[in-house]
Amino acid sequence: MIKSQQVESKPAVCWSKEPQIPSLRVELSGDILFVFPYIHFEFAKMESHKEQNILLLSFSSHEIRITGRNLKELGIAVQRLSVEWVRETPPRYAALAKQESAFIEKIEVEAREDSPPIP
Repeated sequence: MIKSQQVESKPAVCWSKEPQIPSLRVELSGDILFVFPYIHFEFAKMESHKEQNILLLSFSSHEIRITGRNLKELGIAVQRLSVEWVRETPPRYAALAKQESAFIEKIEVEAREDSPPIP
């Protein structure tokens, strides 16, 4: 008799934390990468809606808007300046994401009006 093994699928990780990180790396689809020094971090704002969270991170030159689910732990880690990197989770992993796990659906980076343009 052949026994079948259940393989537990794990969704792609969408953020990482480490203590005393000097900067936040933001990875967007299409191999676009930003690095924001925490010394320029101004504030964070979290909005919770029925099945979606929006976490706004404001730096002196840019604003980062992270949309997803269960982002409270990510927001608390930002408060401690310990988020090393964030990235969007590919849509194919949405069904695999655990109900209590963070899931980053979309990240938008926008230059503030008073900052130099992004090259």
